[in-house]
Amino acid sequence: MEKILIVEDEEPINRLVKQNLALAGHVCEQVYDGEKAKQQLLSDRGYDLVIMDGGDCKMGRRFRDDGWFGCRRRCIWIVI
Repeated sequence: MEKILIVEDEEPINRLVKQNLALAGHVCEQVYDGEKAKQQLLSDRGYDLVIMDGGDCKMGRRFRDDGWFGCRRRCIWIVI
């Protein structure tokens, strides 16, 4: 069972992604902005996967520029 962090600012989409992943047996945590996501990741909660809203280009650039998409984190990133 994978632990997944969902980063999506639109609540209905965030909820839909969580519901579907939970039905498949995954443990999901939700955040609605990049700063909250960084806090969750820094707390080292052992996420296996991060699903992030790719529509917020500023947030994506910030994560990329800060080195969050590389080997620094031991989880897989999916940007949608």
